[in-house]
Amino acid sequence: MKPLFSLNNFSFSYDGKASILDHIDLDLRRDEVVILTGENGSGKSTLCNILSKNITGFRGNVFFEEKDFSRIAPSYLFSKIVYIKEQTQQNLLGATPYEDIAIWQHRFIHKYTKHLKEERAFILKKFELDTIADKPLWECSAGQQKRTVLASLLLQSHKFWILDEPLYSIDEDGRKILLSLLVQHKTHGKGAVIATNNPNAFSIIADRIIEISKSKITILFG
Repeated sequence: MKPLFSLNNFSFSYDGKASILDHIDLDLRRDEVVILTGENGSGKSTLCNILSKNITGFRGNVFFEEKDFSRIAPSYLFSKIVYIKEQTQQNLLGATPYEDIAIWQHRFIHKYTKHLKEERAFILKKFELDTIADKPLWECSAGQQKRTVLASLLLQSHKFWILDEPLYSIDEDGRKILLSLLVQHKTHGKGAVIATNNPNAFSIIADRIIEISKSKITILFG
């Protein structure tokens, strides 16, 4: 299968001097789960941000679906991928779990149908948010907020997922739900990039585990 992302002789630095990522070659297929690991500050989040067009100014070549990444419109990119940031609050859209899921469904264009209502109910129950569906998110625990964010993935099952530290702030129940969701996603032939300090937590679904260290990448598995 042709790569979804392809990085050739890729380098990036924030100050123009010290490279966070230095002369990297990396292909990512749309049907594989790739774990990015490394110490804090190694470049995991930086790479996630570059793949989602939140950061530009890299050197080298990046291709998406074999097209020049710089020419890919963000609207087209996000029709193909979803990016969940490490900090929970940066992903929340609504004031309650119910409202957050609703916004992911209709993208601020209010639609109220029986199907959408039933879909919201299913998602909230799946992530054990049904009993707090109308609770203000600022009153929810960190684990409940994180589950609200991850619940949106059920609405993005056709896309390639980029997840930055998805275990951050999550509770044990949420972790089990997330792993179950990732297994289902992979079974359906869809892939993901997961940046994490705990690669062992995702070993059952990993096609490859890649370590970023000292600006370079090393294949640990796969």
